[in-house]
Amino acid sequence: MKNTTKLFGIIAFVTLIMVSTVFGLVSVSCGKSTSELVGTWEGRFENLELSKGGTGRWDGNPITWKIENKRLVFSGTWMWGGTTSFDYELSGSTLSIDDGDGVRIYTRK
Repeated sequence: MKNTTKLFGIIAFVTLIMVSTVFGLVSVSCGKSTSELVGTWEGRFENLELSKGGTGRWDGNPITWKIENKRLVFSGTWMWGGTTSFDYELSGSTLSIDDGDGVRIYTRK
C-alpha cells in the first residue's frame, strides 16, 4: 500500500512538471507574455486589473485570466456565462480588446 501511494505521488509530481513545462512553452511561443499585461488598465466605462498568477478584477468583479492561442481568456461567474476569449492588441501603454461588438481601449494607469 505504501509503495502504491508513493508511486501515485511520483506520477502526480511528474505530470505537474510536464504540464507546467508545456504551458510555459505555449506562453513563450504566443508572442506577448502575460507579464506584459499585468497592471491596472483604465477604460472608458470600466477598469481592468490583471495581476500576476492569472487573477484580477474587471469593473471590480473577480476574474481569472490567461493568454491562450493568442487570445485573452477571461473567466468569472458574473460574466459571459463563465469563460470567454477575445482578440487583443498591446501597444505601449494601450490595451485594445475586441469584444465582438467593437474594440474596447484601455490605458495603463
